[in-house]
This record gives sequence, C-alpha cells and structure tokens, in this order.
Amino acid sequence: MGTALLIASGISLVLIAGGILFFLGAFRAWREWSNLLQHLVTVEGHITSRKSRDTTTWDDDRRTNETRTVYSVTYRYDYEGEQYVRESDISKKHYKEWKRGMKVTVRLPSNNPGDGSLVAEANLLGDTALIWGFGLAGLVCFGFACLVFLRVSCQLTWCKSQHETAIRFETLLSLALTGPIATF
Repeated sequence: MGTALLIASGISLVLIAGGILFFLGAFRAWREWSNLLQHLVTVEGHITSRKSRDTTTWDDDRRTNETRTVYSVTYRYDYEGEQYVRESDISKKHYKEWKRGMKVTVRLPSNNPGDGSLVAEANLLGDTALIWGFGLAGLVCFGFACLVFLRVSCQLTWCKSQHETAIRFETLLSLALTGPIATF
C-alpha cells in the first residue's frame, strides 16, 4: 500500500509543480502586460507611403525557392511635440484599404514613444488569450494532481476498511491515471 501511495504522491507533486510553474508564468506575464497597458497611449498618425515587395527564400524541405509578397506602410505621428516616423509590415487586407494620407491610430508606450505600432496590426487579443491559457493550464494541472491523489487515497482507505490485505499496484496506478472524475 505504501508504494502505491508514494507513486501517486510523486505523480501529484509533479503535476502540482507543473501547475504552479504554469500559473506563475501566466501571473508574471499578466503583471508585465498590465504594466505595459498602464503606460500605453493612443495618438493619431498618418500613412506617408506604402509599398509591396516580393521576397524569395529557399525552402529546404521542398528544395525550391518560395516567393511571397510583403506589404508595408510608413507612417508618422506626433507625441509631446516630437514627430516620429516608423515603418511596419501589414496584412494584405490593410494594404488594400489604407491609402497615402489616411489617418491611422498608433499605440505607443509613453516611456518609449518611438516604439509606436499601428492599432489595427497589434495582437492584443492574442497576447491576452495566451496569458489566460497558461493560467488555465496551471489550474488544470493542479486540479488533476489533487484528483489523482484523492483517488488513490480514497481507494487505499476503502481497501483498509474492507480488511483487504493486498492491493495490486497496477490497479491503483491505472485507476489514478484513467479517470479519477468518472468513478467518484
């Protein structure tokens, strides 16, 4: 009985440690992200030029050259009396929609105004989803570890109360790893 409980405890501890690491990573990313969002400001900018260029790269797997079109715009914006000019790669959709002289929204950190980016091209939703995903993964690992440990502990307690003298390690391990939720 001691071996099964020891193995279940080991599995639980590994899952708990993994869950804690995921959760701490998500918390750290969230803290940095919220700090960045506190310092972000939004300003109006203007498209000054746009261009498309074909780039060719060698694809080792296919043993051929691949050509793709890269779209970009140059835009300018003012912040606290200074003018900044940046160039950004954009999607084909935005390249078709955005014309020279058009107003655009630029998001920039107030402590580094030269690092502005076009709002339409920023991936705020993707970053936020990634942070929440890591946090959720941490909670799932932690919860599963608790269920594995509880499942084995309850099985051992039940076997003791039934005056069974031997518990097969393989049975307990398979019970712990195959659906602790389904049989409670």
